[in-house]
Amino acid sequence: MGGSGKTPFLKWVLKNLPQKDCVLISSRGHKSESESKGKIVNSGERFSANEIGDENVEILRYLKNGTVAIGRDRVGQISKCITRKSFSFLFLDDGFQHMKIGRDINVVLFNSLLEYEKLKVFPRGYLREGVGSLYEADVIIFTNCYGESFSKNEAAIRNIIYPFLSSQVKIYRSRTILSGIISLRGMKPFKDYEQEKFVLISAIANPEKVLNL
Repeated sequence: MGGSGKTPFLKWVLKNLPQKDCVLISSRGHKSESESKGKIVNSGERFSANEIGDENVEILRYLKNGTVAIGRDRVGQISKCITRKSFSFLFLDDGFQHMKIGRDINVVLFNSLLEYEKLKVFPRGYLREGVGSLYEADVIIFTNCYGESFSKNEAAIRNIIYPFLSSQVKIYRSRTILSGIISLRGMKPFKDYEQEKFVLISAIANPEKVLNL
């Protein structure tokens, strides 16, 4: 239901793709003006979070060459884009359950800090569908892994999902690294941010992890 790190992972992918690769990203634009109306946004353009959604504002900062197709009608928005232009990659942001669009690779992220007791379908837990659907996953990435070995919670999550994974699935561990703090005035980084005091105001699902970076 959120907090696994999907948007930071997509930003990391975009950052590491060659600029020559033209990318199409499909996003619902949850609770934005574009969710129902639909909107096609190209790299280099800038919009507010109200217009396209806060996650898409972040994604556009990392999109070197490509387009974000925003709207509830994902098939329609994608169709508009691919009839106008060719793309090297199509990324479905938060699209594991979207069965109308075929995928070559399904990547599923698990927050290793999420208590394993919450691995139940909403509203009993944090999952949108049961762990049995993980057989469709090609890649599993555990996020927020800050130790060299598995934490007890990560090990518990692995034990729960392993029986439902394909034998061909690839599994990786990842963590967030704080590279700096940027001032909203001029978007310039603080040089000695370790010596400064900050007030954290956050709308992400698991803000506690930011305090430990």
